[in-house]
Amino acid sequence: MDLRKTQLKLAHSESIHRSLVEECPFGIFRYCLSTMHIEQANSALLHVTGYTMEELRSISVPDLYANPDDRQRFLSRLHESGSTHDFDTHFRTRSGAVVRVSLSGYLCPDPETGQQYVQSYVVDITRQRELEEQLSHSHRMEAVGRLAGGVAHDFNNITQSISLSCELALQAPLAPQLESKLLDIMRQTSHAAEITRQLLAFSRRQVLQPRVVDINDCIRKALALITRTLGMDISIELKLDETTDHIFMDPEQLTLVLMHLADNAREAMPRGGVFRISTSSAPGNSDPSRGELPEACAVLTVADTGVGMDEVTLRHIFEPFFSTKETTLTTGLGLSTVHGVIAQSKGRIECSSSPGDGATFRIYLPVAHAQPPCENKTRSSRGATGVLLAEDDPIVNKHLAHALKQAGYSVDSTCNGQEALAAFDPLRHHLLVTDIVMPKLDGVELTRKLCERFPALPVVLISGFSEEISVLQNLPPGHLSYLQKPFPVSRLIAAIRELLAQSTTEHD
Repeated sequence: MDLRKTQLKLAHSESIHRSLVEECPFGIFRYCLSTMHIEQANSALLHVTGYTMEELRSISVPDLYANPDDRQRFLSRLHESGSTHDFDTHFRTRSGAVVRVSLSGYLCPDPETGQQYVQSYVVDITRQRELEEQLSHSHRMEAVGRLAGGVAHDFNNITQSISLSCELALQAPLAPQLESKLLDIMRQTSHAAEITRQLLAFSRRQVLQPRVVDINDCIRKALALITRTLGMDISIELKLDETTDHIFMDPEQLTLVLMHLADNAREAMPRGGVFRISTSSAPGNSDPSRGELPEACAVLTVADTGVGMDEVTLRHIFEPFFSTKETTLTTGLGLSTVHGVIAQSKGRIECSSSPGDGATFRIYLPVAHAQPPCENKTRSSRGATGVLLAEDDPIVNKHLAHALKQAGYSVDSTCNGQEALAAFDPLRHHLLVTDIVMPKLDGVELTRKLCERFPALPVVLISGFSEEISVLQNLPPGHLSYLQKPFPVSRLIAAIRELLAQSTTEHD
């Protein structure tokens, strides 16, 4: 009777251990070191490799390794210490796919035969490593973006000073040769400004002026520019879904995105081809943790029939200045600019491609929650006006103050937000012009404090790059304007006149 109980207990214990092995979420297998054939394995290993138990027993363990050198290193570690843990390697599955695994194991001699066996544990870490690489890449791009934004901001202050100096000098009669040289300087300054704008777009620190727009209408308006960019050998196919919701985005930036993608496609199709643009809608309320869309989006799809890209190129296409000798698809700042614009517009961009099959870019832009407002076409002028200027760069401050005075405005200039806050007089100052990035008190906080006291105060914000301005959302849009450095004096004067005209109209 005792023997029977012992046998039942033993059978029950074996059943528990067998269940533990079978239900284990990671792979377990055992093989003979001399024959290299697997004798036992659990269901998790079959799931990772795609083999049945019979197929697994018919192959050699080395056949599982994608890299034979990894197998040799794993065995060397086993012989040195008797066990090894968390060995990073790759297994080739039954279908030929390669999965990344973490492999652990130890030597266990058979007491009866004396043969050496290896008992191994396998964890599929393919997805984990992909996520880690994505996070690492994101951190690197963020660091590069901060550097690019900082450089662009300082460089924009320099180019602003140069362009203003030239512009003011050109207002006086000059010898033709000197005038020509100043115009050359201004043209080069404009070119430098375009480069810094692309850096700011990549770093997501450019000044945007988003509004509710019809994405299909924006595409149609950009069609002429796209056609010129692509050339005569590339045809355009449009498939626009008229039911696609409006989006909240700066339409000029959307045109910039289309132009960069068209330029990218032209490089990919040196012998001609087809450039396709389509729009559609994507529902929201999906699971963001699975990479799905958290809210309803308009989808802009741009595709070409060009040479395509391999996986290595795909991983780097949105990095600034990335290029490859095989193709010229990813030179300069084009695609990194596109990525920055879309990210700053709260959207997402994805690219799929393979060699010889062209490239497809899918851009997801959150739909707007309001219809486009009616534009106020009323414009008027105002008499002599007092302007309070806050700008920490002394040269830019001097030139801006001089230009505003020449335009007929009364100007009080300060070098930081604190001075401007203390100097502001509602009887003297009808408008504020302020840099965003300043010491002591920045332009955003200065605007917030003044608009709390004077809600209708018109403000022109200027900066080398845009800071977070969500604190200004309660300010009526008609009372606020943004200018990104460097800008000509004419744009500043036009912004001031427009704000003052709106203010006058509202008070009439």
